[in-house]
Amino acid sequence: IKDSYISGSYNPEVNVKSGSSIAAIAAYVSGTKSVIEGCVVEESVVIQGAWAAGGIVAAVAGGVLVSNCAFRGDFIEIGGRGVVGGIVGTDWGTTQIESCYTVDCYLNNKMDATFGHIYNCYSNIDIADTTTGTYHKANVTVLTKELMSGTNAKAQMPLLDFNNIWSTTDTYPDIIKKITPYDGKEGEVWSGKKAAEYAGGDGTKSAPYIIKTGEQLFKMVSDNAPEAYYRLDADIVLNKTDGEFWYEEATDLNMWRVNRIDGFKGHLDGNYHTVSGLYYCTGDNGRNIFAALIPYAASGCSVERVGVINSA
Repeated sequence: IKDSYISGSYNPEVNVKSGSSIAAIAAYVSGTKSVIEGCVVEESVVIQGAWAAGGIVAAVAGGVLVSNCAFRGDFIEIGGRGVVGGIVGTDWGTTQIESCYTVDCYLNNKMDATFGHIYNCYSNIDIADTTTGTYHKANVTVLTKELMSGTNAKAQMPLLDFNNIWSTTDTYPDIIKKITPYDGKEGEVWSGKKAAEYAGGDGTKSAPYIIKTGEQLFKMVSDNAPEAYYRLDADIVLNKTDGEFWYEEATDLNMWRVNRIDGFKGHLDGNYHTVSGLYYCTGDNGRNIFAALIPYAASGCSVERVGVINSA
């Protein structure tokens, strides 16, 4: 589910019985590779005896990725309340919430403490305010509404990608409506985007996917691809590294953030090329962060003959 916006569809006649789930985007999601991204909800979610309620998703079972979503609505309680979360109500699987924010509610109320992960998220609600929302605090930066609004948002919410995905508004950040894939050009600095196609190959051992740009490298590490083969045919520049402290002085750095809920299972031959300017910043509340060229390497993968230089 991608690039959806819901507002003004509140139905006062809704009647959700006990044991049911309700949400603005998806009531119940299961599966090992489900993805919900680029969704913004300004909506009243009515809870009338519902067991689970969510602004984006009510209940999740399985490996689900929820990224670059926002809930700016509210919950209207009619009768008993179950578990409620602005992004996810409750989870029994390996849900990952990344680069999301909520206003006036928790990101999630109940997430498995062992398998659930929250990265690079924001809210104006602090866990200390109440005993509910147990798992909300992990990797959630708490800001005031003022700091999340207008031009303040870009400065105060740096873990959201304002170059390619989010844009500032007079109120809270919104999703840029159309993100055009860009394969990049050999020798150019990575644009921060993900390529649509590789430079060649079919992913087999005899004809590996050819990577010549940062966009194509990002495609490799972010796709939930099978055990494919890849080869670098050019040096990759992810950020300009002019100056000793380039990572502190630049204001438009491309952050190496990868949205995956399973590990990289492929085989990369660096072909004696280098990757430079790799940059990752976790923020003040960063925990459970995997920061590397291959952030999450699964059993059986291989990476050889590649250098990572001038990175931070």
